[in-house]
Amino acid sequence: MHLLGHLDLLSTQWLPLFVLFALKTRRERGWRNPACCGLFLAATALTSAYYGAFLLVFAGLLIVFAAAGRGREWPSATGRIVGALLISGVLLSPLLVTMLSLGRTEGRTSNPAYDIDRFSADVLAFVVPSPLHPLWGRVVEPAYRVIARGGSGLEAVMFLGYVPLLLAFAGVNAFRARTWRFWVAGCVLFSVLALGPIVHVAGRAVAPGFSRATPYRLFARLPYGDIPRVPGRFVVMTTLCLSPLVAGGAWVLLRRLTGAPALGIAALMTASIVFENAVVPLPLSEVRVPPFFDRLGGDTSRTGVIEVPIPDDPAEFPQRMLWQTVHGQPLFGGYLSRSVPPLPFDAVPGFAQFKTRSGAIDDVVSYDARQLPAISLAVLGAYSAGHLVIEKRLIPPADGQRAREIADALFGPSARRYDDAFTLAYAIPRARDLVLPALWLDTGWSYLERSADGDGAGRTVRWRWMGERARLGIVASQPTRMRLHLAAQVRSRASHPDRDCGSEIATLPVTDARSEFTTPWFQIDAGSRFLELRSLDGAASPGADPRRLSVAVFDLELLTER
Repeated sequence: MHLLGHLDLLSTQWLPLFVLFALKTRRERGWRNPACCGLFLAATALTSAYYGAFLLVFAGLLIVFAAAGRGREWPSATGRIVGALLISGVLLSPLLVTMLSLGRTEGRTSNPAYDIDRFSADVLAFVVPSPLHPLWGRVVEPAYRVIARGGSGLEAVMFLGYVPLLLAFAGVNAFRARTWRFWVAGCVLFSVLALGPIVHVAGRAVAPGFSRATPYRLFARLPYGDIPRVPGRFVVMTTLCLSPLVAGGAWVLLRRLTGAPALGIAALMTASIVFENAVVPLPLSEVRVPPFFDRLGGDTSRTGVIEVPIPDDPAEFPQRMLWQTVHGQPLFGGYLSRSVPPLPFDAVPGFAQFKTRSGAIDDVVSYDARQLPAISLAVLGAYSAGHLVIEKRLIPPADGQRAREIADALFGPSARRYDDAFTLAYAIPRARDLVLPALWLDTGWSYLERSADGDGAGRTVRWRWMGERARLGIVASQPTRMRLHLAAQVRSRASHPDRDCGSEIATLPVTDARSEFTTPWFQIDAGSRFLELRSLDGAASPGADPRRLSVAVFDLELLTER
């Protein structure tokens, strides 16, 4: 058995050690504790960069706290804390220099608003235990279906613990006002940051109109502020700020006791905190890899692998990460830590049929059913797709059979390369000649939306929103002059998307009334090309909708010279 997704547990074991040495560093002379503090900080950062960043912030709070005391010891205490940070910085410098330089241009998610919304904490989550708890996990599962709001259930866990909260309440009475106010303020600040740009209680948004004034909205505007994209993880800082108050509460209970009674009560409090946060048994995943992937590992062609089923959330099948370590080939829609897959698979010919298990595509771009198979092969070739693998144990039998029928119709039965109890694999053939150029949606598009109204052509009205930028793909078997025809509108203000194919093709005045536009003629050579659409007025999140939207496109069509 293989343990996946629980490296954070190791990080939490470093946290108390860092906090212990950091607090001791404030009070003791010498460099032994700062050196140990810096060592544990570096070890934590190498285990989980998130926790390393949070401990860095916590060290900054210790400096502020020491300085606020205005005692004679604060300069030397600050020097020792800074020394610990320098030691960890030297140890981490090979990694940090690369990360910070790449962070200016890399690490951005394709749709940060989507991730930020689904990974924001719910107020209720702070007092509801984990659904992985051995006793009351099943009791709280219904609550987490509401709290998670479609995101990861484990990412939604923010439980602070009943025992720590009670001890912190007692600790407030143990400290001077200046001390407990500082740490309580830290708890409040980071808890509010964990809530994200819009406060949710039991899955419902509260006063979304005030979201522009929330602390997280301001945080996201800082340099690198759009990279974290998981507000809920600020609860780690809440826990760290809670720790001194918990320590004060424990001291209140133990200060008049000595010997065995003190040791017993301390052990009882520790065991209680561990118990109410227990995760037993830990979720495990098999390490068995389907035999086909061993064979695929010997393929030196380095072509992309399409795995069926294609989920909405790539984290739904984490075992695919393990399988990729065996076959070593590029994946389409593999696990991404940065948002959902950038391609709208249900709209891209060749992918869409396996995503929806349908032989047709019903989207803002219309396709001739007779041309769709050839178009699909050409589009798959444009993305260097070489293998399609139907993973039988991850898909219902009826859907698996439908995927087999689609693959046989699209690629031909002779394209089958492997078939066993785990997988059915196809080698994707090269494209046949296209009769007409074809258009498809590439990156930057939100999900398909519909209304019940008809569009005059026997279809319901449907549209997709683009962000600040989006791309279209075009493939043609020979050089062709063409124009792009579309129907589009913006939500409220004027916007001007333009199409870029090496040079500007057109600037179109899109307004909040649905209108039709046609670009001037432009030339496309044989093969595949991409056109970029850009909103010159940018994009914005409309109210409670977390998506950054600019232009809604209803219909897209290529017009060619006859």
